[in-house]
Amino acid sequence: IAIKQIHGSLNAYLWSFTNGKHLTRADSVAADKISKQMSKDLKKNGFRFLGSTTCYAFMQAVGMMNDHAPECFRYSLIDNEQ
Repeated sequence: IAIKQIHGSLNAYLWSFTNGKHLTRADSVAADKISKQMSKDLKKNGFRFLGSTTCYAFMQAVGMMNDHAPECFRYSLIDNEQ
């Protein structure tokens, strides 16, 4: 509830870590730092059992992080969905 009051929604809060930008494999170092920051901040806000690996996987699953290689057919499909 506090996150919603401060950021408007959980969605807005989570995307604030990437400044609303979709990340690609080229951004993987930045994404790793972001996932660590996201995990730390979520724990500060009362979330439990949530490490940086889980946050990175979440970013991949919801389309914040396109970790497919450019030659992969999913790379361009994801890029077009954004």
